[in-house]
Amino acid sequence: MSYRLTVLAGVTATPLLLSTSCLSLPSYQPDIAVMYKEDDSGSTVSGSGFSLHFAGGPGPRFPDALHVDGVDILGHAPAATCFGESEAGIGLEPSPRISPDSDVDLARSDLRITLRGPAVVQAEVTWATRLSCNADHEPQGTATFTVFPDGRIVRHDSFVDDASEQLSPIACACDGRLAWFTISSYWSFTRSTFSSLNVPNQEGLLVPDDGMEASNLPVACLASGNYQLSSGWRDQKSSTIHRVGDLLAVGRYGLFKSNTLYNFRWASSAALLVDRSDCKTGLIRAGEYAAPSPLTVTSATTPVAQSELDGIYGGDAGSGAPGIELSDMRTELRGPVKSSFAVWLRFPRASEAVRATLTSDAGDRAAGVWYLPQQTDERSWILWFRDPLLANQTILVEPF
Repeated sequence: MSYRLTVLAGVTATPLLLSTSCLSLPSYQPDIAVMYKEDDSGSTVSGSGFSLHFAGGPGPRFPDALHVDGVDILGHAPAATCFGESEAGIGLEPSPRISPDSDVDLARSDLRITLRGPAVVQAEVTWATRLSCNADHEPQGTATFTVFPDGRIVRHDSFVDDASEQLSPIACACDGRLAWFTISSYWSFTRSTFSSLNVPNQEGLLVPDDGMEASNLPVACLASGNYQLSSGWRDQKSSTIHRVGDLLAVGRYGLFKSNTLYNFRWASSAALLVDRSDCKTGLIRAGEYAAPSPLTVTSATTPVAQSELDGIYGGDAGSGAPGIELSDMRTELRGPVKSSFAVWLRFPRASEAVRATLTSDAGDRAAGVWYLPQQTDERSWILWFRDPLLANQTILVEPF
């Protein structure tokens, strides 16, 4: 059976009138979206059954809460060492970590919202600090969090320290104990929330305990009662899930236990996904970030790849100029892609609305809005698609 499923999407709340007919389009009211809102204590990005809160105030603007079904699962360790993982942030062991609950000395702390939904919200955290043991060492960087309606959070960290003088960790230890230099990008979570760790071909593993870790895995899934938390890494080297007191730290680590600090550049990209089916599905979704399926975009004049910085096909590749340039006002998307996905398109001319049409012989999809459009400038659109794109399906996208 063949069918065509079409949704019309405008960028304003008022109906649009097609210039070629008398058809008036109703306002577009999605039943799933991701939204950004400022509050008294910071900023919140929320989607279906989850919310990510960014700290306010003068301290590090990293996330200080991740609520799933109204419960905060982010790890909070009041008794943690000054460099031990807590909440979400950057590790500069043995100097203080960069996280909302740390006492780090900051030279800069900013939060900028670069995309505001409904298909994608993107928050950019910029920070800079000084090492108390040597003022010439000023680590600084940017952490970008790209959040999608279905609980996928893509995080990219980039930070540097250009100072040439080598340092000993003893002089830099914030608690005075013998230590080693280790830098990291991490999340932490309440360990008791999860009952098992699942990786490809191995299910129901013990959640890491003292002295245990799961390391160098491209994807992993932590199972809870009503949901799962999966992670995927573009560069799996030095990625770990390990116990820190009552918390689980999920992160990537560099300069691991080095006895000398020197100038360095660090970059890390990972996806965190809230899933409500099972870890098998969660691992597939995480795998679509760790090793993305190829997406064909007809009329594309630039290469089509999923950006590791934001997890969007045609997203920011580091040049600051995202979007797949198209030679035609109509384009077709072909997979297969195994999970929900987003694509960033730049049409040859300006448009006020876009329309997507799915053609397939695989039977009907579930009811409801199956994609979300988001305009980023007069020629550019991000479209987020709720479902996988099967091998025998084609999505036609055309502005009007």
